[in-house]
Parts: sequence; C-alpha cells; structure tokens
Amino acid sequence: AQLSYWAQAILRESKSIRQATGLTACAVSLPQVIKQVAGRIFESPKMLKWLVIGTGEVAQQQLCFLKNMGVSSVHVVGRNRDKTSQLAVQFGAEWSLMRDLSQALSEADVWVCSTASTLPFIGLGLVERVQKLRAHAPLLIADLAMPQDVESEVANVSNTYVYYLAQLSN
Repeated sequence: AQLSYWAQAILRESKSIRQATGLTACAVSLPQVIKQVAGRIFESPKMLKWLVIGTGEVAQQQLCFLKNMGVSSVHVVGRNRDKTSQLAVQFGAEWSLMRDLSQALSEADVWVCSTASTLPFIGLGLVERVQKLRAHAPLLIADLAMPQDVESEVANVSNTYVYYLAQLSN
C-alpha cells in the first residue's frame, strides 16, 4: 500500500512538472509514432482493430488521434464504467471493463496500454493464450504506461511486437 501511495505521488508530481515547465511542449506525438510503427508491421493501420487500455490523458490523446485518422474499429477498456463509456461515446468506440479484458485483447491487432497500474498486468501466459486464439496473427503492443503494463517476456511471443514508452519516445 505504501509503494502504491508513492508511485501515485510520483506520477502526480511528474505531471505537474511537465505542465509547469512545458517540458513536453515540443514532444513528438506518441499516437503518430505508434501509427508509423503499425505501418511497418501492417499494410493499413487505418483498417486495423485498435484497443486502448486505460482512460487517462494518454489514452484520450490516442483515442482522439484514432478518430481523426478515420479508424473504424476502436475499443477502449477501463476500470470505471462511467468514464469508460463516456470516452467510448465521445470517440465512437466500443468499450468494456477491465474484467472483460481478455476478450477485447483477442479481437484487436494493436494494443495501446496506458494505465496507472503499479504492476504489469499483461504477462507472457496471457499473450500466449491470446495469440493462440488469434492464430498468431501479427500483434503490436505499445506500452505507454509508467511503470510498464506489459512484462518484458511478452516480446518473446511469436509475431508479437512490443514497444515501450522509452523506445517510442526515441
């Protein structure tokens, strides 16, 4: 519980510093970078099934970008029913709660993870099961969370391309 408190405090303070200093004012758009990476893996990123996990500011930026890009298949997953459903309506997406995450994962080609979870919740076993259901079709996972939502071992799953925030920022 104490670790969780400090992790949340650090995240709040880092957000405050970014806003006060304008540190990220000239930053490259992460949604644009994810689209470029997807374009290297898939023929047409616009035609893919996108999954956004989380409902915070980063997730909202991704949803806005996907809507403006004209992506027709977007699904958002969150913990809070009201917030998740409101985002889905705002951005023309389907939605579900975290308890239904496995189903949503198996139906998407691109996962954008951006939760405030203090521990990774997408592990090797889960991705192996999902990829088996997807017949090992190519899968892009963009983990924008700090700390990470996706365990590093997931990158070893066949036809699964995992990019973390640090990689996408460079």
